[in-house]
Amino acid sequence: MPAMPSATCCAGCPDAHPEIASLTELTRDHVEGYLAHLHDYINPRNGKPLAARSRHVYISPLLQFSRETSQWGWGRCSLTPRC
Repeated sequence: MPAMPSATCCAGCPDAHPEIASLTELTRDHVEGYLAHLHDYINPRNGKPLAARSRHVYISPLLQFSRETSQWGWGRCSLTPRC
């Protein structure tokens, strides 16, 4: 399990999902897997699962990102960093 949950576990992280190259390839299953990961994640600082508020903090930016990219028509945007 990654050291810290983040939206990159769901999209654009080559280690988590190397098959995803664009937003159009991101599926509901990927997002649900990320949500399940957050639910099962153990906070290394206190040894307890993340509180509902903490999960919300990680999920909200992902939701906003999804809404905005959809509204802007960025579905074909590449998730591969340009270096």
